Amino acid sequence: TLIVSKNGTYKFRAIDCVGNMTEQEIVVDKIDKAAPVKPVVSADVTTVTNKDVILTADFSEDTVKKEYSFDNENWYEYPAGGVTVTANGKVYFRSIDRAENISGTEFVVGNIDKNAPVLNITGNAETWTNQDVKLVAVAEDANSVVVEYFDGKKWVAGDTLIVSKNGTYKFRAIDCV
Repeated sequence: TLIVSKNGTYKFRAIDCVGNMTEQEIVVDKIDKAAPVKPVVSADVTTVTNKDVILTADFSEDTVKKEYSFDNENWYEYPAGGVTVTANGKVYFRSIDRAENISGTEFVVGNIDKNAPVLNITGNAETWTNQDVKLVAVAEDANSVVVEYFDGKKWVAGDTLIVSKNGTYKFRAIDCV
């Protein structure tokens, strides 16, 4: 018995008690202990977006099974068009070769913003007044934000509006996605 750990040609021989000999060689060529090259992943959008992001992976030629996972536990067959990501987080990719060697990588998606900014308006008079009221709109968002108010005909850039009469006034915040 001979245990081999790498491919190669191995020779055996048998010799009987009177010196008769038989030789035979065997070629071992199915040992593969090297993992395939890690998949190379890229995103179709790398700037901040309010849309889904599609991740595509390039797998090495020796890959026979291409997979992805959102939790590194449940694996799915990699689809031809890439993986659609709807929220920020990690996505895992792995290559499996014919000898069941596995190589993997992870890709972090952090550019999806589907949340509208929070808009806080202050300055409305709490008691009766005979003065103008200064309304100030402050937007909270992780990205840059444009604040606008409606002047009765069109939206105008600005976060401050001085009003001299009672009425309903509109502000809006738009994140720059």
